[in-house]
Amino acid sequence: MDIDTLHADLRKRLDILGFNHPLPLGAIGIVSAILSDLIKTSEKLKSSKQQIEQLMQEKVAWELGVEPYKCDNSRLLSEVNGLHLELVKQRDKFVLANTELKCRVRVLQTDKKQLDERCLQAEAKIRELLHSADSKSRKNGVNMQRKPFVSTVRAGYYQPPKCCDAQAQDSKCHCPCNQPRKTDVLHEIERLQAETKNQEEVIDAYKKQIEYRDREIQRLGALFAGGRPAAALAKDCCYRSVNSLNEDVGKLQEEKLAMQNKLSEAMASQESASKKLQKLSERNRQLEHELKEIENVALSVESEANLNILDKERVNSDLQIRLQQSSMRIKELETILEVKSSGGFTPISSSASACSLDSTLQNALKQANEEKRALYKQLNELKQREHALLCDYEKVKAKYSKLKVKLSSQIAFGAENVAGEGADSGEMKQKLAGLEERLREVQEERDRCCGESKRLRDSIAKLRGENTEKDLRITQLESELCLQKKASTSSNTGRLRTADSTGSGQTSLSVQAAFHR
Repeated sequence: MDIDTLHADLRKRLDILGFNHPLPLGAIGIVSAILSDLIKTSEKLKSSKQQIEQLMQEKVAWELGVEPYKCDNSRLLSEVNGLHLELVKQRDKFVLANTELKCRVRVLQTDKKQLDERCLQAEAKIRELLHSADSKSRKNGVNMQRKPFVSTVRAGYYQPPKCCDAQAQDSKCHCPCNQPRKTDVLHEIERLQAETKNQEEVIDAYKKQIEYRDREIQRLGALFAGGRPAAALAKDCCYRSVNSLNEDVGKLQEEKLAMQNKLSEAMASQESASKKLQKLSERNRQLEHELKEIENVALSVESEANLNILDKERVNSDLQIRLQQSSMRIKELETILEVKSSGGFTPISSSASACSLDSTLQNALKQANEEKRALYKQLNELKQREHALLCDYEKVKAKYSKLKVKLSSQIAFGAENVAGEGADSGEMKQKLAGLEERLREVQEERDRCCGESKRLRDSIAKLRGENTEKDLRITQLESELCLQKKASTSSNTGRLRTADSTGSGQTSLSVQAAFHR
């Protein structure tokens, strides 16, 4: 593909997308690659948005289908949790009742043991009493048969037995007086042991309850972590009452009305913004068209100025060549006149030289006239170009003033719109900055055209001076030609020859003076 067509196509695409920046030829490859990537990404974005919309619709459908199952699941889950809680409570009650019953059994066993011991002691005492009663009855019968005995021993204080002395009491004393105390201590020890066992069983029961509680907490935590969260469960309809549902419906209806009002306001503001954007886009297009016209005018002026510069350079080179040729001819004429002024020639040779001199002077005069005509023609062309450049300059100046007024109004209008539309302010600022840059470029082009026109005027003045010099030279050459003709028609005397030589010297001097001028 040609690079111009590629550049035009790429420029058109960038203008459609809103990228109005200048595009150099060196950046065509990377800009085309970036543009193709942008197109691909935009297409992929559209397809991904469509897929997301489809997935969202499917999600909504799934949610609507799963909603009754969610309610049933939450209801069943609440029932299961309630049953499990009741089971835990019954288990706790059973454990506590079991421990209490075990404690009571243990207490009853200790009481039974104590009662058995007391029964044995009572039976032993009964036996002793019966035995003592039998022995007393026997002694009484014997005493009744015997004579009465009168004791002569004086009654005194009762001396306790030595075995019951506190100092002589041993740790392993088997005295019958210590037996009741010992039994009481043993009973107390057994009771305390039973109480400790009961407390240990109660502690074990509480430990089991704590373990059951921990397991329940872990189960509920795992349930909430792996199942639905509490916020989702709270939103289910089975956790709400009818009143709360009515309140929620009322709130949702109010929010719906508010959202509809906001939507209508947003649509109205969007329509007004779209109208404003259309107006701004039309104005921007007009300004861009005018700027393109100004750029084309500036480019045409620049091309014409470059062509004029090239023409002037060519004219200057041609004039220099012609001046060199005229100087060479003047030198030849001077040499001819010097040869003629010398007295070594015959009248025939002098007449021939005069004829040749006349012919050369006529040819020089013709060439000078032709050069004069060419210079006049160039002056007329330059005047026409100057007039055209002045007209173009006036047009550019008028367009620049109009564009400046439009830009000021556009800036004021853009400033008013920016206060109401924050989304398009960045684009408007960029476009205004681009327009200002283009205006600066047009101003620079105008200044350059002004300088070029001044330079052309100076060159025209120089050419006019050269034209006047050529006119003077032509008049001088015509006068010299007339003098030469008169000298050729006169006699061939020495006096006339000397006069002719002096006249030729004067003509050579006049030609040299004209050349120096």
